[in-house]
Amino acid sequence: TPPEQVGMGPVLRMNGLKVTVLGVIPPVDSFLTQQEGILEMSDRSADLSPLTREPHVVLDLAVDPDIEPMAAAEAYRNAALRVAKYIGEMAADHISAGDIPEAVEPVSDPARDSGRPLRLIHICEVSSFGPLFDTLIIGRSARNMLPTLVSLHAMAGGAVVSADYHYAGQRNYTCYYQANPVEKAVVGVSPSGSEFLGTVVLPVGIDDTKKRAGAAFAAHLAELSGAEGAVITAVAGGNAHLDVMFAVRECERRDIPTVLSIVEMAGSTGADPGMVDTVPEANLMVSTGNREELIVLPPPGTVLGGANLLDGPQDESGGEDATGELRVPLRTIVASNNEMGAWRIGATLS
Repeated sequence: TPPEQVGMGPVLRMNGLKVTVLGVIPPVDSFLTQQEGILEMSDRSADLSPLTREPHVVLDLAVDPDIEPMAAAEAYRNAALRVAKYIGEMAADHISAGDIPEAVEPVSDPARDSGRPLRLIHICEVSSFGPLFDTLIIGRSARNMLPTLVSLHAMAGGAVVSADYHYAGQRNYTCYYQANPVEKAVVGVSPSGSEFLGTVVLPVGIDDTKKRAGAAFAAHLAELSGAEGAVITAVAGGNAHLDVMFAVRECERRDIPTVLSIVEMAGSTGADPGMVDTVPEANLMVSTGNREELIVLPPPGTVLGGANLLDGPQDESGGEDATGELRVPLRTIVASNNEMGAWRIGATLS
């Protein structure tokens, strides 16, 4: 739809069905390069990724090797969106005919439907490092954007689309923007009268000044919305940890209690520091696991997307035959460390 119509009108959510693209994007430079993602679908690996037990419409695509990286990424992304749109239209046809599949769930907008104050907000850090590590907000790159508040209804309608090909284990996939795991978890356990307000999208700042300004403005939007608490979720790692730590501090300064969901970068043995930076106010955190932990995948029966792994040193199966046994870090497993809450590997309270 035209961008001004995003979030308007009814939205149908096809729960459980994913459109998955296989393809190689030429690198922009030594840093801005596509990171490999492994989705191992057997029962033996079901505990690694929340996407292993869901049906996938798989598009195995290729582009002209001489095409520009951004054009290649856009081509893959548009192909996936067209297929998703076609599937949605088929579902709508079933509904209009009176045959409503169980897999179709109407999405309501609590801001319009409940009439009650909305008290809990999600501050969602999104990738905005540069080409291939980006996020589209109403079709525009998140780079150099201030944080913005997006309703649950608009998110479900496609207001935020992933253009991020960074580490597969941590990416915020488009399907998770549309069906926000934070909203699902919060609404399911929150006490009576506490509801989900919406999502403040927080782009990663490219320098210290932009990180501090973005964090302050995200907290300002939370305060302006009347939030009594905030769930803050990180994306990627390294310097991106600064933005969410600053956001925690800014929310707490405004008397908005926070919980932070963040991945650990603790090395293959867990001996390294788990996070790049912390602030004293970050005293309630959820770990989505150590992204550097090495795991061994048994030989699969069928491989789609390529015959060999592209990434990693030889001691992490770099260049190895993808049909054999693989020794890889968790960050290569699709959604294994997803910081929006769609993870299977992480710390739990016992």
